[in-house]
Amino acid sequence: MLLLRDISNKTSYIKNVERDQYIKKLHHQSRRRGTKEADFILSKFAERYLDDLSMDDLGTYEDILHIPDAVLMDWIFERKPVPRPYQSKIMEQLVLTSKKKF
Repeated sequence: MLLLRDISNKTSYIKNVERDQYIKKLHHQSRRRGTKEADFILSKFAERYLDDLSMDDLGTYEDILHIPDAVLMDWIFERKPVPRPYQSKIMEQLVLTSKKKF
């Protein structure tokens, strides 16, 4: 007999598996950028924060990963201002991550 709680647990399990796969994909994309600086900063950020981010924040991070390295590094190292559409707590965390000593 299938109980209602079993259905909700299964749905929760499926969502967790999908989330875990999504996070793994973002980890991989963070490590394979093209420049050593971007690889280093984004992989450190991913290791530290991805597991704790909401799905919305993960989506924001994925959008950021589509920005070319040269542009993204200018923003992260504060050589150029972050345009309004990309201003977010994720960008703020990336800037802070770049300032940490590893």
